[in-house]
Amino acid sequence: MIVLDRRDSDPRLSVWDPKTGKFIEEWEPLHLTMGSGFTMDDSDTFYVGDTNGHQLITVKDGKVIDRIGELQVEGHQATWDSGDRAIYLADTGAEGGMIWKVVIKK
Repeated sequence: MIVLDRRDSDPRLSVWDPKTGKFIEEWEPLHLTMGSGFTMDDSDTFYVGDTNGHQLITVKDGKVIDRIGELQVEGHQATWDSGDRAIYLADTGAEGGMIWKVVIKK
């Protein structure tokens, strides 16, 4: 089980055993201002929204492999769509709310 901890100083992803609840490991520092939503694609790559940093962090095997910065969205929630291979970020802070589509090129 993967958990996003929204602590004040650099949110983190931690791995827990879903059967015992025992802590397994913490993934490297993500250097986020405020981690919020995250999702996983079909290749076990995680995408973590940084609400205040206007960026999307890509994490594979516990390591940050990419940062998509300067997004015009405060991604509060994220979901992966395997149909169009895109990530959708919900910006609940935008007036009336807004959904942003981020296409991941591989």
